[in-house]
Amino acid sequence: MLTTALRALWTWFIVPISFLATLFWAGMAAVLSFFPNPDRGVEWVLRSWSRGFLRIALRYEVRGAEKLGAGPYVFASNHLSNFDIPLLFLAIPVPIRYLAKKELFRIPIFATGMRRIGIVEVDRDAAATARDAINVGVSQAVERGHSIMVYVEGHRSRDKRLQPFKRGAFRIAIDNRLPLVPVTIQGTWEVWPPGKKVVRSGRAVVVIGDPIDTSQMERSQVGELLDRARDEISATYDELRAAAQS
Repeated sequence: MLTTALRALWTWFIVPISFLATLFWAGMAAVLSFFPNPDRGVEWVLRSWSRGFLRIALRYEVRGAEKLGAGPYVFASNHLSNFDIPLLFLAIPVPIRYLAKKELFRIPIFATGMRRIGIVEVDRDAAATARDAINVGVSQAVERGHSIMVYVEGHRSRDKRLQPFKRGAFRIAIDNRLPLVPVTIQGTWEVWPPGKKVVRSGRAVVVIGDPIDTSQMERSQVGELLDRARDEISATYDELRAAAQS
């Protein structure tokens, strides 16, 4: 009981500080983005913010990074916790930018920082119109040498199980002729489950799969690509969970 209470107090102390730190780093990224050739400085900001965030509670291991070249890629990952974003900024060895829902762009300073560094805004209610806007954003990110990271379930898992995959990441990969890379995260749910007020310390594993060539694929094969990635992520996730419990 005492341990849980202390963890809760520590969480209530550290989370607001982390939020303020996030606003600070977002502002820093926005400022650096106005400088000539800003990418190096922005990447330093992203990685510095990520390291600071993970120091709250999370250690991690990366497997499969040697499979990647310079990119660009579309990375398709499962999603378990708020720790996933900084984790993948550090685990993926090429510059990545996320798709982010439009609601996040309503936060002052944070929104400016996201736009300036190339985070792609997604309006889930705009349907077909959003696809064109996303492809424009993706194209601009690729021109800047960035790969795209998509959480293919669309939201964090509430019960640790994989949720149905959405088609967006796979459509983006095929539309833009970019290799799709399955990514599996395990362990962040246990550290900070969605909806919980207590952060626990723990260890995560990130497994980077083999890039899947989409250069000869058509839009009619989006479902095929989705199934292939889901099978790989599901099998890897099951293996990681079993190993963590043994």
